[in-house]
Amino acid sequence: MSSLQTLVKQVLEFWPSHQKFLEKSKASIDEISVADDLATLVLRLTEARLGEALVGYKWMCDMMVEEEIEFQRTGNYRNSSFAEVEKIIYRNKDLMPRYMDGLLISQALWTNHVQAFKFYKNIFLNTVSNSQRHLEIGPGHGLLLYAATQKLLGVIEAWDISASALESTYDCLRCLNKKNIDLELRQVDFLKSTINSSDQFDSIVLSEVLEHLEKPALAMHKIYNLLKPGGFIFVNVPVNSPSIDHIFLFRSSLEVINCIKKSGFSIDQHLFVPSGGYTLERATKCGTTISCMIIASKPISQNG
Repeated sequence: MSSLQTLVKQVLEFWPSHQKFLEKSKASIDEISVADDLATLVLRLTEARLGEALVGYKWMCDMMVEEEIEFQRTGNYRNSSFAEVEKIIYRNKDLMPRYMDGLLISQALWTNHVQAFKFYKNIFLNTVSNSQRHLEIGPGHGLLLYAATQKLLGVIEAWDISASALESTYDCLRCLNKKNIDLELRQVDFLKSTINSSDQFDSIVLSEVLEHLEKPALAMHKIYNLLKPGGFIFVNVPVNSPSIDHIFLFRSSLEVINCIKKSGFSIDQHLFVPSGGYTLERATKCGTTISCMIIASKPISQNG
């Protein structure tokens, strides 16, 4: 039995009524091997506490249904400031672990997450294979960082505003790697950081971060200054994606593209993947969640 089959089996034994969703999601995943690789990582990270993680996954799914109902009623996300979500969610020691468990399991089961990982690993990492300095901001469980350590030979850093979040990332990477981790994890508020040319990176990842910020345009401006001329960024951000800690509402993939372009980047490649088994056309028409994955570059100017 594959890792994906094992994970699905465990989910359905715990939550049988989730079968319809999983069947729809699986039918729209065009690369099952990627989902299986992710399931392998998820199972390694949860191990003996998979039952606890499944509780978190169901809680997260139920929460998102409630947030979707509120979103359809009001046309906006419930929260609009970082201070709100920090108080309600990030500092909640009971809620936050459940949320993180739910997000982890969804990486292998949700079409948009699987396709995002595939695009990152097979396209972006190959594009930046010669990167000497690689940075990920807001690394979460560390799945993208782990993939980077398997392909990139240069210096790899990860930044987060939260020390506890970095500790969680480190624990996950140690679990996956079982060896010394050749990367640096730093507590940095990149929106307030001072940037010198010597601090610039060849490649930067910002995955599922912009929707948690009050001013994504400011963040992209800072990222532009952090990137070397000729360097590449990977951005993953959902549109129309209500969740308890999502602050900034992008209403279309075009809004995401424009936000990145206005900061000075050139768009090189993109992939838009709807969630929940929708086609891209229907998701766009109905205003439902679409994950927007974008690879962009910083032009080499005469002054660069």
